[in-house]
Amino acid sequence: MSKSEYIRICTVIFSVMLIWTAAGCSSKGPNTEIVSITDARADRPAAVNSNGKGVEALRDGDLERAEQLLTEAIRHDIGYAPAHNNLGALYLMTDRFYLAAWEFEYAAKLVPGDPRPRNNLGLVMEEIGRLDSAVEHYESAIIIEPDNPEYNGNLARTLTKSGGDDQRLRELLDHLVLIDTRPQWRDWAGREKMRLRSAGSGSE
Repeated sequence: MSKSEYIRICTVIFSVMLIWTAAGCSSKGPNTEIVSITDARADRPAAVNSNGKGVEALRDGDLERAEQLLTEAIRHDIGYAPAHNNLGALYLMTDRFYLAAWEFEYAAKLVPGDPRPRNNLGLVMEEIGRLDSAVEHYESAIIIEPDNPEYNGNLARTLTKSGGDDQRLRELLDHLVLIDTRPQWRDWAGREKMRLRSAGSGSE
């Protein structure tokens, strides 16, 4: 694996909060308990174990082993949402967008009160240029977790690309300046606010 590929993987993992481990399956949103599909053959402990090892491999950049382990986790328990989400993350990293969307959609059905799969679906849609769909998914994540800077930032970025609702964009930028601790995002939000003010003044 080249250095640039490794950096890309680390950036995706860090900036988008895609990865779930056994200790990180819940979020601040409501109704985040994992909902399992009833299956007498399901082996949740084995799924948790394989998922954890898959996450380690993912973070180490060993994508082939990560895919094997995450697929194994799903075979152990098809209702284990973190494995679906993490496999979706791997597919997103490797530009297999259809497969990524499928896994994120499945995870979202298993945990309807968790915003992460919804945000991740937005990332897929944004990547393939379906910006209206990306906006919908980001909005659905924000409804669950309104003060998450990642989701607000992703939606604001997509609205700037699509030329969407300027009033909604202004609201997001104002909110980002207040809640986001990332200097680059606060700076970006400030610049976008100035751009919108300038555009508004020029149209008068």
